[in-house]
Amino acid sequence: MRDGALLSASIYRPADKGVHPTIVVMTPYGVDRTHAKSRYFAEHGLNVVVVDVRGRGESDGVFEPHIHERHDSSDVIEWSANQSWCDGNVAMFGGSYLGMAQWLAAAEHPSHLRTIAPCVPSMAGIDHPAVGGSFTPFYVQWLALTGGRSPQFNAIDDQDYWLDVYRRLYLEHRPFGELANLSGNPSRIFDTWIAHQTMDAYWDQQIPSRAEFEAIAIPVLTIGGLYDDALVATVAFYTRHNAAAGGIAADHHLLLGPWDHAGAQNPRPEVGGLKFAKALLDLNALHVAWYQWVMQGRAKPSLMKHRVVYYVTGEESWRTADRIEDVTQSRKTLFLHSRNGEANDVFYSGRLDETDSASPPATYKNDPLDTRPADLIGPIDLVTPITLFDQTLALNTFGNGLIYHTDPLPEAMFLAGFIEIHLWIALDVPDADFRVSLYQILPTGESLILGETLLRARYRRSFREAEFPEPGVPIEYVFDRLAFQSRLIARYSRFRFVVSSPNTPYNQKNYNSGGDVMWETAADARVANVTVFHEPPHASYILLPVGNPNTTVIADDVLREWLQ
Repeated sequence: MRDGALLSASIYRPADKGVHPTIVVMTPYGVDRTHAKSRYFAEHGLNVVVVDVRGRGESDGVFEPHIHERHDSSDVIEWSANQSWCDGNVAMFGGSYLGMAQWLAAAEHPSHLRTIAPCVPSMAGIDHPAVGGSFTPFYVQWLALTGGRSPQFNAIDDQDYWLDVYRRLYLEHRPFGELANLSGNPSRIFDTWIAHQTMDAYWDQQIPSRAEFEAIAIPVLTIGGLYDDALVATVAFYTRHNAAAGGIAADHHLLLGPWDHAGAQNPRPEVGGLKFAKALLDLNALHVAWYQWVMQGRAKPSLMKHRVVYYVTGEESWRTADRIEDVTQSRKTLFLHSRNGEANDVFYSGRLDETDSASPPATYKNDPLDTRPADLIGPIDLVTPITLFDQTLALNTFGNGLIYHTDPLPEAMFLAGFIEIHLWIALDVPDADFRVSLYQILPTGESLILGETLLRARYRRSFREAEFPEPGVPIEYVFDRLAFQSRLIARYSRFRFVVSSPNTPYNQKNYNSGGDVMWETAADARVANVTVFHEPPHASYILLPVGNPNTTVIADDVLREWLQ
């Protein structure tokens, strides 16, 4: 590297030992994890250089997540381009952390980088280490995985152990800042992260700036999963690049399939109990075709004729559009109404409809010391829920939440785009956290989660600076970070909307005092009475993206080329 540090790599080359384009992979998870894909690429005429990032595996230095990848990735790209077996054309590959590294490399504009193909990348400030200002306990598990030189996959996957850790923090009302120590894995990185609770320069360096996005002129293939927790961040990279770069981002293509975080890298036909008829794309073949198009002048992959390719669940089709804005034809507004001031139960819920008529406000109570929800929750895979059909929290709010339903839909409804929720809320405490969740209630009675997100009251206007709400005053909260949605909602389905304050072992607990949430305990707890308003001029509502039926359905003869 430019500072003299040595990074360790495994290099895969085609059997002819000739001169070929090169794929660079930067990983904190051990080079062996990408062996199968690296071999595949080499068998298809591409060199592959898989590098342990700084401080991991056999590489020099200290691991600082996302901090060194800008310069190190750029240096590896230029080193690779100058090897005798490389023709001077370099691309990148990889998902999750490996996808983020690609964006940071592109921000440095190495002269031999021809394309990146980031899959399911996260973005600081959107989904790590916090969502809506609320820190995510899972990242303590991730730090256990990456805390030493070698990855600890068995440790991160021991869900019974981690649930026990989270339950102890939750039931004993310990401050969130003790979580790493409580887990038995004290972490310097965790201490650094919790010292930066708002977006600041520390997090900014982990994301390309607008000027850097504007200058990224190479082709980009972004791949995301409709059921991936990182989807909001993945799409944010796409939209920020397009917003900044304009015309020079014309070769930025977005592929969104019916996958979770792992499935977007190795597709599977099912997620959380929901099955898909055409999910099994051959992404390895698609990558090879993409690299050959960019670096060897071959035909553009037929699947990527248009810039946006997305799967419609329920319809079980792949559709295409020229812009992500084109997938949405219009927006349907559903207003919230109470039933005589009540909406506190699935079986005595409020109403969702298209009228903005007067309706009394409804109130729910969030008691941070109420630990009954712990009895309902077992070990789960925090990357992929056990099931998309679980409605335990909706059926057991313990008074901590409001629930609203539509009538059964007289016709099927095509959703495609971004759901947005506007709530007018008043608090009687200095601060609180909110969770909003939207479900499809199928004609069978099953409940399918469509999307949800979190928001801390003090960060409703900005994640850079806290602004505490004035007690008792209705304030508008805009929840605009729900994931991209693409689903045909069956006739006679209903929508269910739930607003609550997160109170489970898998969430950072806000004790509602307005203090430093990282170090609050039971001594700081205040019961929050949360009032949601329904009547104009404080009408609360949901904006549903109605899908554009005129987007192109990919023909079966084209699709067959890419299905496994």
